Amino acid sequence: MKFIKKLPKRISIVLLLFIFSCNEPSSESNETIYFVQLSDIHLGKKEHYINLIKAIDSINHLPFKIEFVAVTGDIFSDNIQQKKIREQGNALKKLKFPLFVLPGNHDINPDSFDDDNSYFTHLFGPHNTYTDINETRFVFLFSEVLRRPLRKIESHSLVEMISLLSTSKKKIIFHHAPMVPDFYKNSVHEVWHRNQKIWKIIRGYTNVIAVITGHLHRCEIHNLDGVNIYSGPSIATYWGRQSSYRIYKLANSKISYSTVYLR
Repeated sequence: MKFIKKLPKRISIVLLLFIFSCNEPSSESNETIYFVQLSDIHLGKKEHYINLIKAIDSINHLPFKIEFVAVTGDIFSDNIQQKKIREQGNALKKLKFPLFVLPGNHDINPDSFDDDNSYFTHLFGPHNTYTDINETRFVFLFSEVLRRPLRKIESHSLVEMISLLSTSKKKIIFHHAPMVPDFYKNSVHEVWHRNQKIWKIIRGYTNVIAVITGHLHRCEIHNLDGVNIYSGPSIATYWGRQSSYRIYKLANSKISYSTVYLR
């Protein structure tokens, strides 16, 4: 730093302060959060239950500090009323980490809503909830009541959703079906027919970092209005899928992930 000595004293002091301030890490840079996503387990098939047990064992032995595990829907296959299948779903409680489980379209059927909903909440607790970790709020939503004709609780769910999002914190939102078209069999299929209405509500809140979903049984990333929507892989092996789950890393408001394959 010989060149600094040749500068006027006042300028030298300002330059040194600038150099050291650049080397000082920001408080945000120390915030690294790991969490896990499981999705689309579809219990009822022996292979899927075996894969779930493998996933639970794998997650419990991860060499990271896992803050929580999010299950983004379709734990069941329209069979939640079968006691044996519900007992298999109970295996999720063997995870060593805080657990947030969201219903998918195959968990709570509109034609048997009251009974299915009762079984699900008894197993896993309330649908719409959140956890705050440092400066980030992770929001878990039962979005199927907004996507499908379950109007008996739609308005109540919207009120709950708005209350969970009403914070200045950065937000990551979890729900089941992504608000984007689904492309398969060489054709585009609408997943949400009222997605603009719901998306405007979600996007109306600032600091939404990402939306994390399941439903598609495959890994995809979409972007709506500058927000990345991550569709995670499935435990179920339908359509030749390889059973897998995801580990997410959040650092400096940026998300990255690794996929863990079970077979």
